Amino acid sequence: MSISGSNNVGGKILTSLVPHVEQGHFEKVKKIITNNRTLLKNESLLKGIADSYIKKGELVQAENIALIENIGEIKYFLLFKIAKTYIKKEMS
Repeated sequence: MSISGSNNVGGKILTSLVPHVEQGHFEKVKKIITNNRTLLKNESLLKGIADSYIKKGELVQAENIALIENIGEIKYFLLFKIAKTYIKKEMS
């Protein structure tokens, strides 16, 4: 899996995060993100993780990323994108 915008995040943290995203272990992903302030402020990484879930059709997990406490304004962008995806699914 490729998470866009992740190349400026500490490699060790990212290395531990990616497999959990790929395997769908949301609670582990959430714990890694919430325990690291750098990740909470890295909007492109959070978008990349949510996009990964959206592409796999796991909209609930993408929504859970958007609802992580303290992620800031990116929350609204992610929720809008997820809602748009739900609507597209329903209309097809």
